[in-house]
Amino acid sequence: MDLMISKIAGKKFKSLVDIKHAFNNFKIKENDIFKTAAVTPDYHIEFCRVIFGLANAPALLARAISIAYGDLLKLGLAKYYDDLAAGHDSFEDHLNFLQLLFEATRKYSLKFTKSKCTFAAQEIKILGRILDEKGDRPDPERAQAVTRYQTLSTLQELRSFLGFANALRRYINHFASIARPLTNMLKNKPVSSKKSSNYKIQLSDDEHHAFVKLKSAITSNPVLAAFRQNVPTTVETDASHEGLGACLSQIHDGSICIIEYASRSLKDPEKRYHSNELEVTAVHWAITEKFRLYLVGQTFKLITDNYSTAYIVNKAKLNRKFARYVVDLAAFEFEPIYRAGKLNIIADHLSRYPQPVNDENQCCLAIINSQNDKLVHAQQADSFCQQINKKLKNTNNTVHILQIKCMYKYENNILVHVNIENGFEVSKIVIPFSFRNTVLQYCHDNTGHFDIKKTLSRIKARYWWSSMRKDCALYVRGCKTCQQVNRRTTSAYGMLGERPIPEVPFEVISADHLSLPTTKAGNCYILAHICHATRFLLARPTCTTATDDIIHTLENDIINHYGLPVTYISDNGSSFTSSKFKLYLEKYEIQHSLCPPYTPQANGLVERSNATMISVLSKFSLEHPDDWDIKLPNLILAINTSQQSTTKFSPFYLLHGYEPKLSTMDMALGSVQSDLSRMDQLDLLAESRGIAIENLKDNHKINKKRFDQHRSHHNFQPGQRVWYNWQSTNDTKLSPNFKGPFVIEHPVGKVCYKITRADATNKKHSRIVHVQSLKPAQYRPNLDDPGEIQFEENNQQSPPTSLTDNIQINSPTPTIDTKVNSITKRTRKTPSWLKDYIIG
Repeated sequence: MDLMISKIAGKKFKSLVDIKHAFNNFKIKENDIFKTAAVTPDYHIEFCRVIFGLANAPALLARAISIAYGDLLKLGLAKYYDDLAAGHDSFEDHLNFLQLLFEATRKYSLKFTKSKCTFAAQEIKILGRILDEKGDRPDPERAQAVTRYQTLSTLQELRSFLGFANALRRYINHFASIARPLTNMLKNKPVSSKKSSNYKIQLSDDEHHAFVKLKSAITSNPVLAAFRQNVPTTVETDASHEGLGACLSQIHDGSICIIEYASRSLKDPEKRYHSNELEVTAVHWAITEKFRLYLVGQTFKLITDNYSTAYIVNKAKLNRKFARYVVDLAAFEFEPIYRAGKLNIIADHLSRYPQPVNDENQCCLAIINSQNDKLVHAQQADSFCQQINKKLKNTNNTVHILQIKCMYKYENNILVHVNIENGFEVSKIVIPFSFRNTVLQYCHDNTGHFDIKKTLSRIKARYWWSSMRKDCALYVRGCKTCQQVNRRTTSAYGMLGERPIPEVPFEVISADHLSLPTTKAGNCYILAHICHATRFLLARPTCTTATDDIIHTLENDIINHYGLPVTYISDNGSSFTSSKFKLYLEKYEIQHSLCPPYTPQANGLVERSNATMISVLSKFSLEHPDDWDIKLPNLILAINTSQQSTTKFSPFYLLHGYEPKLSTMDMALGSVQSDLSRMDQLDLLAESRGIAIENLKDNHKINKKRFDQHRSHHNFQPGQRVWYNWQSTNDTKLSPNFKGPFVIEHPVGKVCYKITRADATNKKHSRIVHVQSLKPAQYRPNLDDPGEIQFEENNQQSPPTSLTDNIQINSPTPTIDTKVNSITKRTRKTPSWLKDYIIG
């Protein structure tokens, strides 16, 4: 199993398959069938196929897999009974390998169980472990099962708990030392399950401490890295008169990663060994037994805190026992290194493990280094710390008091919270109410204004308090700098609206200016107008964006030909918002609809027409880009006589009722004249316009469904403070993305709001904006106020890696429903899976 995991863990893409009916794929010779006989009160059964439980069944299956997948096993395929797994760092290599696997499976008429197959996954569950790109770790669902052990009251429960914990011992540093008080309880105790279930036990203080510590180590979700070949590898060993310990580690990407822990208790004869003999035994056991799978053919360093052991391989004279150890170690290539016991931090006892200080936490440590006395006084005045201190001094060792003593202690007069992380005991300073804002300021404001996850990770490395996760989230979300600079990561606000579709041409028109290179005639803009009903486009080259030019175009090109429009839609350009243009529209009672600032999609019809004109003009102006104004009329005619993708008709036809005769094509090839009367043509035009309107409605439904998938609805209330995404021409790449804060005055329509600056003294600072440019402003609470956070002794909110995650203080022992359902009296039929078996 370890070989299988070592091949797959650490790979980016992994696949797991299960051979269907693994043992049942092989028939038994007719002369040997009687050897599989099984007798029951109801049946005499002889099996025609290999079943699980026969003595040579595993060897037969292993031989069959070697024959079918022999070449693939050499290429990295891993097997464990009927489970096959493969892993690769490249997706293409993984697909090619799976192709070979399927071909070999088909060749030998084997099948896979579909429900148990996983292909090209980045994380897979196998044999109670989770394998991913980082390495392997125990399955959290299985590890959390340890929480069912509230206490140990019988010998059978003790054996069950130790058996469960032993399956995860490779993830726990010094497992043997931690579990020793519990394993010693099994000596000279009854072995039978019946006697064990009735044998009552009572845990002492040391035994209960070991029980709580082991549960915390199991539920701390430790992660072991995957072993890599040709990477600096280190084996650290240590021995005492209580047990042996070892740790295998490597340097991955510049950091030390634990590959596996190993420990065991001493046998009775070994307890009488000299310390030098124990150290050599630890080295021999770690290299030749526990880590042999990894170390064969690998150069590594051996670190031990015994000087004689470090250089035993170079000694000229050795006693018989040591000589046998040296012969076994000669098969490995390693460099022995002596390190003093106090520096042997991995393999030595947990209580002597010093935590490294990361550079990123230097600013956090400054709080304690410069305010040590203030912190001590703050803890003494804090109500939570006072309660913990009272319980630590309590001599009545109840279960609750013992749990508190396991979770808290004093170091240098400072109250710390004890945690188990990756098998190591870690002490974190308990932060009182009056220091929480200070810690958050150092870990967020002074270190780059990172997000909640990174800020919380920085805090958790050194500090602890009950509502740390909640307070960190409130502090970071309320950071004014982050709200101004950070881009929006959530879906934008505002669903797609709907403009009423006009039935009369040029009843509703949209206008916009398009800037282009200056031509020989001095034109540098296109003033475009488009009809919403027919999609008919009018465009005139112009040298200015003045209001007079817009009025002249509107009056001569539209009003004099098609009549007065009802609604005129434009952006907030100065020529459209001038008082002169406003008076002109009021004169003819034309409703002026302005789009919200920086929201071009609100006038999307003319914006899309601009994109079409740019595309067409660029294709016809490659050689002479300075005469686009001469080619513009012909290109506008080409656009208006082409079928529009939404209406399914050409804009010219929907407006005039006929298709125009194009001189260049019709004169060369001729054209077919319609024989319909004028009345029939008018009826056909009315029907076509009705179809076009229905097509517009159907297209809007499709666009709205697609648009709203990535949008969310949000209602702002009058008086609510918001940030506004306002980009000015003076902004640089370092300018904040949001300005403000602004205050909501009132809604304007369904998706717009009128806002004003929070510090404004007149209405000149008011503006109408689209809801997609807004986001709510949040403010930091005063975390130094104890009144805002209520401490509940029986409901502490602690980080998931805390020792208290799975301990319910003063919680009642759950009862188990032992009711057994009555056996049914129905007649049992022979199951179909017995059809290959001989039943006598």
